Amino acid sequence: MTKPYVGAHVTYQNKDIKVWRVREVKSRDQNVGPGQVLKAGKQVLVKCGEGAVLLAEHEFQKKPKVGEYLG
Repeated sequence: MTKPYVGAHVTYQNKDIKVWRVREVKSRDQNVGPGQVLKAGKQVLVKCGEGAVLLAEHEFQKKPKVGEYLG
């Protein structure tokens, strides 16, 4: 789907954040729970059950910090 139709969203600080583009990333991080932020910058890397997802295009007004959880 493309704008204006949201294909995905996450919850951060009790707000729904629209996600427009993602990329699957291999991650071998241990002792990290699903939904935990691994890297935060212009793009946000989030741990999944297996691997991770790079939120390449999103509508975060305030970026999450490494170690925080997204819902």
